[in-house]
Amino acid sequence: MIQKLNPILKEATRKNRGVCAFTATNFEILTAIIEVAEKRGEPVIIKHSATFEEDVPLKNMGPVIVELSKKARVDICPMLDHCKDTDYIKQGLKMGFTAVMYDGAGLPFEENVKKGKEIVSLAKSADANIEASFGLVGGHNGEKSVITNVDELVKYIKEVDIDALAPSVGNTHSMTEHSELDFNLLKEISEKTNLPLVLHGASNLSKSDLRKAIECGVRKINYFSRAGINEVREYITSTPDYSFAAMTKIMVNAIKKDIDEAMDIVSMK
Repeated sequence: MIQKLNPILKEATRKNRGVCAFTATNFEILTAIIEVAEKRGEPVIIKHSATFEEDVPLKNMGPVIVELSKKARVDICPMLDHCKDTDYIKQGLKMGFTAVMYDGAGLPFEENVKKGKEIVSLAKSADANIEASFGLVGGHNGEKSVITNVDELVKYIKEVDIDALAPSVGNTHSMTEHSELDFNLLKEISEKTNLPLVLHGASNLSKSDLRKAIECGVRKINYFSRAGINEVREYITSTPDYSFAAMTKIMVNAIKKDIDEAMDIVSMK
């Protein structure tokens, strides 16, 4: 069933655990996420990222994410990810997305505050929740990370009424760069903001790092599964008469396993 972000994160906080947020870039991955979540009986956040807009347009994928979230047997929050454009956010909210991640990390402080207030107002008018980043988590298109300044962050959240915070604490969106999390900074941010924290770029982190981050206040873990690539490559090279249907099945099975393992880690069981 469709759910907002806040209830899911509050329940995770109560249980001192995390919740996975997966990006669905096609129908097969979307249904794989939902199938694993239903099998586990656990909530999940399913994201549509503006980062992939050119390859996966919101107008095509957005309504499918929302509709299948409504029909699911577990709580699912359909969320717009890495959004900067208000018209784009309006389009997603009209479709029924219940959460927005506003990405103003690269803007000057005052401009970030002004834009943040605008997007918060837009989201709240649609009864949706807001996540915002502060500090820049690099890795997209060669961007270099900018570690979160705690003093500026405290000023920011006094101005912008957000529901969840995505800081930059040594994490990266890159799969080729090593992430070195500053757990002391993460804990300080958690204590000074009293907000559920979000870890972007979690796909290349170890099980121990993910669980330590959860102990420091992280509640939402953004995980982008790249499983299936090697399995599909091996299938194509070893099977002269390969088929798209068989290739898709191999990819989906690998992704299901990866998603299940990620959810198992953040469950803290």
